[in-house]
Amino acid sequence: TNLTDDYTRNIIRHNIIPVLEQINSSLFRTVSSDSDNFRTDNAFIEAEAEKAYNACRTEKSSLKGLSDFHEAVRRRCIARLLDENNIEYSNSTTCLATRVKTNEIVTIDKVNRIDHCEGYVKEITGSDVVKLREEKNVATIELSDLDTILDKEKIDPIVQELKLSQYDKILLNLKAIESDDELILDDELEKGANNLTLRKRLPFGINILETDRILKNKENDHISNIETIEDIGYIKLHIDEKESRIFRDGKISIKNNKNKKDAKESLVNILPYIRRTV
Repeated sequence: TNLTDDYTRNIIRHNIIPVLEQINSSLFRTVSSDSDNFRTDNAFIEAEAEKAYNACRTEKSSLKGLSDFHEAVRRRCIARLLDENNIEYSNSTTCLATRVKTNEIVTIDKVNRIDHCEGYVKEITGSDVVKLREEKNVATIELSDLDTILDKEKIDPIVQELKLSQYDKILLNLKAIESDDELILDDELEKGANNLTLRKRLPFGINILETDRILKNKENDHISNIETIEDIGYIKLHIDEKESRIFRDGKISIKNNKNKKDAKESLVNILPYIRRTV
């Protein structure tokens, strides 16, 4: 099967790689060298995470003092805590621990409670982005669109649910988060003849295989034609019928946007399915 072009991997091997080698003969030596560097860096971070975990672990389901360490170390510690307690998680789950105020203990119960409450608020309000910050058992709700919660019929059940989740007090941050301007910058939109191409770089690497699995296992009317090119490290798909790419290094491109708002809507439709590397 390696001699035919019936498979994507062979098309890349027979047609794309030779062209890349003609353009830059040292390309694959550089990639190989970078891979060695990545492995060395990863080994160092793992070693630091081991030290941090042993220093911060206070009991079976708690970590204290984790905020003193680099984000890459914190994520590995949180992932290990969840794994040791046999709790399923995605890479995005480890980010929930950043909702806990600095110097407070991070526990399994806190991560699960924040995850549940954020999901509930999002379901009730329909807001694109919901974040719940926790400090001394007080929950502060942040939303991308405050109008979605300024309704007594929505506020009452949210307050009731969060109190059932054992929060002593519930606050609302009156400053909206992730506005259009914050989510997409003007220089991330490339003008074409009749449309705009969004070229966004997320502040983290993307786990291509896990993202591919999530995309294919969940029905979504906004996403179609998913194809993962693992050798090169990107996912080819359509978001709102627009040709799009998701790259391992954190880049996202979405073509054929009418305007900034249109680009933002498509970006919001794909972000919940992206799984970052740890």
